[in-house]
Amino acid sequence: MRTLLARRALLLAVLAVLAVLGPLAAARAQAPPAQTRPPAGVRIGKWATLGLAAGFTAMGAVTHDRADRNFQSLLDYCRAHGPCPLRADGRYGNAGAEEIYLRVRGDDRAARAWLAGGQVALVGSAVLFIVELKRKKEPENIPFAPYVEAGRFGTLVGLQVPWR
Repeated sequence: MRTLLARRALLLAVLAVLAVLGPLAAARAQAPPAQTRPPAGVRIGKWATLGLAAGFTAMGAVTHDRADRNFQSLLDYCRAHGPCPLRADGRYGNAGAEEIYLRVRGDDRAARAWLAGGQVALVGSAVLFIVELKRKKEPENIPFAPYVEAGRFGTLVGLQVPWR
């Protein structure tokens, strides 16, 4: 059940990143006029995916810690109830040990899924930060060229108008 939730969370993270990147690719293909401000999807999406990365990584760490605690309880169980031999099919002969082992395995898989989701979200956030950096911040042509010169009686301030 936990791995199913982790897989759904990972799928949700991937869909969120693709939902943000899809309109960006379409907008770039249409070549809009130069804007001084990036689209809202980039401005908000970079922070949202960074938050997802932090949240998924935290969930992965918590789940991994739970798996470690369950594994320690498996070792304690086997020490307290005698040896826990493995059968030919790879399962524990003791039903209690097998139940604890299945929890450990499930938590490890869930932690792996959470951490992978965190990495995918982090890459998505990095892409969005880079997309924003590549956008033009100001217009290329500024028609005003100030003229400042140090003179004998003070600083001269004026305007240069080039004639062609």
